Parts: sequence; C-alpha cells; structure tokens
Amino acid sequence: MNKVKFTPELERATGEIEYNMTNDYMFRALFQKNNRALKGLLSSLLHMQPDEILSVEITNPIVIGEAIQDI
Repeated sequence: MNKVKFTPELERATGEIEYNMTNDYMFRALFQKNNRALKGLLSSLLHMQPDEILSVEITNPIVIGEAIQDI
C-alpha cells in the first residue's frame, strides 16, 4: 500500500480548495489525512472551539488509490 506524502509547503497550505467537497471520495480523503481540518469542520458544525474537541477518530477510513475490486 502506498502512502500519500505531502510536502511541508502543502501541509501549511491555506486558501480556497479548488475541489468540490460534495464528492464523497474527496471529502473523506481530505479529512482522514488532516486531523486539524476535521477538527475545524466539526467545531464549526457543533459551534465549539477546536481546542474543546479532545480527539477525533475516523472509524471507516478509505484507502486512497484502491478500488473495491482491488480488495
């Protein structure tokens, strides 16, 4: 299984996301790789501060680049 590696510049990227987050695959890929982004989303939806969320765990992660027939 190949892991996706991000450059340090990409890890600190800010700005508009050019991909539509209504795509389930893109949504899951982003938020399972970036815990800070996931906490930000959850804190916004729950009207909480991000530091109030102690931990977040994705219990059904996808394997990026793997199709169902590959399993």
